[in-house]
Amino acid sequence: MRTTTEQLPGLTLTNLWLDAPLDHSRPDGETIEIFARVATSEDGANKPYLVFLQGGPGFEAPRPTLDTPPWVGRLLREYQVVMLDQRGTGRSTPVGVQVRRDGNQITTEVTGGPAGRSVADQAEYLTHLRADEIVNDAERVREAVRREGFSPNILGRGLRAGRTDLVGVSLPDLEDYFLAAKVSRLQDAVAERHRHPVLQINRGDAASEVAALERFAAMRCGAVVLIASQLPNGHPALRQLAAAGVRLVFIDPLHPQSGEVVATDRRMAMKEALGHLRALGHRRLATAGINPVSPYGRQRVAGLRQACRKWGWDFARQIVLLDHPENCEDTLRGQRIAADYLRSHYPRTRAIIAVNDRIALGLMHALQRAGLRIPEDVSILGYDDAPFAAAISPELTTIDPRVDELIDEAVGRLFGQQPLPPGWVRPKLKVRESTAAPAPRAARLSQSPRSGSRRR
Repeated sequence: MRTTTEQLPGLTLTNLWLDAPLDHSRPDGETIEIFARVATSEDGANKPYLVFLQGGPGFEAPRPTLDTPPWVGRLLREYQVVMLDQRGTGRSTPVGVQVRRDGNQITTEVTGGPAGRSVADQAEYLTHLRADEIVNDAERVREAVRREGFSPNILGRGLRAGRTDLVGVSLPDLEDYFLAAKVSRLQDAVAERHRHPVLQINRGDAASEVAALERFAAMRCGAVVLIASQLPNGHPALRQLAAAGVRLVFIDPLHPQSGEVVATDRRMAMKEALGHLRALGHRRLATAGINPVSPYGRQRVAGLRQACRKWGWDFARQIVLLDHPENCEDTLRGQRIAADYLRSHYPRTRAIIAVNDRIALGLMHALQRAGLRIPEDVSILGYDDAPFAAAISPELTTIDPRVDELIDEAVGRLFGQQPLPPGWVRPKLKVRESTAAPAPRAARLSQSPRSGSRRR
């Protein structure tokens, strides 16, 4: 039997595949695959099973949520619902018929399990798709569950030990490229160690993050990774998991933590960026999209301040923090920041550090439309080293946050034996074509600031 687990709001779905005899009276004969899906509510790990067979007769079972089908929520109050794809349907070994029309002639062909056999053999195969065989399949599912010590929302081999080889991963969203790259690398690294990652996307607030941790506790996860956690150090939900022996690893937490922490050194990233632009001859620069009151934004601003002190710059006079208040897609946000920059800061300030590569892309488009040259008139430096950074013109100078190293460090702590002090991964500056020494004479603007720039 093989299994996979899916986490839905308020519901765990465990998918089961197991082999069964085509003819249960001949257990050593031909086999087919039977698929069943077990639906378990958040508090349902110890509830009895109820098997549902879709009518029709003989259709595959629906894929449930807490609200659909409308009866499933009521059943989940008292049971764990086993939804069987009856043999010949759905994700069990299928059987179907393909109809072909050639003029007035219609032919049919059996597809799936009995395909390619003689008519007599096909007919014999179909005799085993009856209710008595389906009942035997359900009994086989029950027996497999009992034999493996399986509980639908936990991998069974960890039940007797009190913990499982599940690794819970809590994260706020997957829209951010950098975050999506982290998750992809983390899934691969955990799977390489023969563990099973379970992702829980929260709403980016403490309450939904706590709910995710409670689900991980109910699933008896052996370890939990928290990406961009909003919870303060010592939060009761964290203490509860730690007291249960669950290994906790924080990746880029928004608040200082006393446990296993791996984080990107955003201060160093800003020092590298400012040092690069200073070496090119820039003595004033703007930032685009850095929020000085957000946790990550404070780290970036702290890095800029430290670099200013190192080079003898006056932060208040030589660094301009630009952002746009509207909540919009990052590329559009970069274009709107460009309009503010052109209106108030060009040509005195001729270098911009963007909070990510998408904002940098929006800046470049808007400034080029205004008739400015990148990098002769304005240097642009991004962050993330997104795939498109080396494919645009000019190629974008950017900061590589070294996601692979960050995740490898976190996974090493996840499965290590001894706790380690917080680890900082130093980003790497990738110099390409979008930064250069400022040209002796800045270009005049070709558009008005209302459309993204201004005339001078």
